[in-house]
Amino acid sequence: MAGYTYPIESGPNAGDHLLFTAYSGRVAGYTKVKSRDDQPSQEVVGTVQLFLPENIKNTTKQNFQNTNDGTALSGIANIFEQGNADNPPEMSGLLKTIKGITGGATDALTASLGAGGESATLAAQALGRSTAAANRHTLYQGPEYRSFSYAYNLMPKSEKESDVLTNIIEFFRMNMSPELSGNAGNFFTPPNYFELKYMIDGVESKHLNKIKPCVLTDFDVEFGGNGSFGMFASSGAPSVVNLSMTFQEVQLITRSDVKAGY
Repeated sequence: MAGYTYPIESGPNAGDHLLFTAYSGRVAGYTKVKSRDDQPSQEVVGTVQLFLPENIKNTTKQNFQNTNDGTALSGIANIFEQGNADNPPEMSGLLKTIKGITGGATDALTASLGAGGESATLAAQALGRSTAAANRHTLYQGPEYRSFSYAYNLMPKSEKESDVLTNIIEFFRMNMSPELSGNAGNFFTPPNYFELKYMIDGVESKHLNKIKPCVLTDFDVEFGGNGSFGMFASSGAPSVVNLSMTFQEVQLITRSDVKAGY
């Protein structure tokens, strides 16, 4: 198992750092059928330990959609000026009336009445009634997957530290890349996944958020900076390296996860 620490003088598992662990195997939400599972099939591929970045961001986003109209059922109730769409006994009578008019529609009618209300709005307007446009709804569509981005401006102090940085770059790029599989190489084996931990004084922080299993979606390397392309004299290795990376969780965050520190 490969293990790399930068800067090298900090030593493994010491001080404040961000610990990246790469795993092969199967994990829920990514390489398992289940989307939630507390027992992933894990095999540690390697670790990287970097100092904590200047800023750590935790963004939680929920998706909602606003409708242009209310439901068709509320629109029809508006047309006939009777019935409360939220009162099943009242609406059952209205549905019977509608079924009588339509010759006894099936349950498909009832299902359609809970869908978009544009047709009912047009019908109400044609009859000179007030339209159902004011009866609009917000529909919940679920949470977004969280993502975490980190940027580092690294200036190795020695050729040895430069070599470690080269290995770290290879580590991330190797574990975010797929492998060809199948007799003809027509399929991809998914890349490995990562576990990220914010470590304070060598233990996981109780104040910074935990992170679910992740995949590395973006990894950018920029060599050089500070006005020139500096290199070490004997090896030719760049003396300034900028890294930026983005990880995405493969499992959605729920209320119970937030309670547990995620």
